[in-house]
Amino acid sequence: MRDQALSHIGEACTLADVEQRLGNWLSRTYHRAPHAGLLGRAPEVCFAEGEKVRVTEEDLRTALTVRTRRRVRRDSTVTVGGTVYEVSVGYLAGELVVVATSLFDSADPALEVEGKRIPLAVVDPIANGKKRRPPRRPTPERAAGPVDFDPARTLEDLETEEEEADDGDLV
Repeated sequence: MRDQALSHIGEACTLADVEQRLGNWLSRTYHRAPHAGLLGRAPEVCFAEGEKVRVTEEDLRTALTVRTRRRVRRDSTVTVGGTVYEVSVGYLAGELVVVATSLFDSADPALEVEGKRIPLAVVDPIANGKKRRPPRRPTPERAAGPVDFDPARTLEDLETEEEEADDGDLV
């Protein structure tokens, strides 16, 4: 295939000329010629006969997300593709995590932990030298409102449980 394409190009002066000649060769020769891998059929015919599937942008984004396992360093950083990223939660230091990188929109990778996505930021060495590390333990979640606690009701519940457990036997 390479030899056929190169012989069709001939002598070209510019890159645009090469692209145009390759495009012409693909559309006029390659796509219309029978291929052994397609059982003697031409790619143009197979594509025309094939069922067209519409893919949503979200399905494409999901299909183009690459997941890898990485260990978070003790300084709460992780390396992906040669770039060092900061992990914003310190309790993941030393843990194996799943890093998801989208090839669709080429955004910064994110950690996937317990069904949540934690965004990663590229390490800024100057700013990183002046700030404190994140805490190693997650901060406890606070109650949304006042806690319903009545000591008298709790004592009544305990007495009721004791009466139900007492079946009247002396032994």
